[in-house]
Amino acid sequence: MTSFIARATLLRCLLLSLPVLLLFSSCASSRYYNQRTLFRLTDEKGNRLDTARLRVAVNRTDRNYRIQPNDFIDARVYTNKGERLIDPNGKLDFGSSGGSGASGASPRSTTASAGRAGGGSGSATDFLIQANGTVELPVVGRVRLSGLNLHQADSTLQVLYSAYYVAPFVQTRVTNNRVIVLGGGGQVIPLNNDNMNLL
Repeated sequence: MTSFIARATLLRCLLLSLPVLLLFSSCASSRYYNQRTLFRLTDEKGNRLDTARLRVAVNRTDRNYRIQPNDFIDARVYTNKGERLIDPNGKLDFGSSGGSGASGASPRSTTASAGRAGGGSGSATDFLIQANGTVELPVVGRVRLSGLNLHQADSTLQVLYSAYYVAPFVQTRVTNNRVIVLGGGGQVIPLNNDNMNLL
């Protein structure tokens, strides 16, 4: 009986001391953990870090983003080599409807301007890249864009739309790039620019 009480007391002491041990084991000096690694300018030996290679790699990846399945893209088609974008004389009416929009493109579509001629303002419609890498676009139908970067997608669509429009100018943009911030003020931040700084 006494051995049972001794074991129960020992077990109770261990269970009560376990949270205290865990609490104190999580406290460590900064010499064990390298703090501020994001803003570190020198390595462990005190030598200045070379950030040029990192900058080159980041710039290369920004420009060479490959379109993937489940991406949403915004494809805008303009006629006459994009004359409406420049408008050198200030005489084009930017408020009028025109351009190649979409009808029923995806659940994210906000306007439906089913392939109106006139070549103008584009639309705020997103097109979903399907799992097989294709996208359904107005006028030209299904097009495989998965695996292409944005410049290649522009060129591909420009060739396809040239059968229907005079000197088409195409702009494509991936619209579902985002960063998720966790914590008390957590939110989803859309990345509108390729070179957006998160700090």
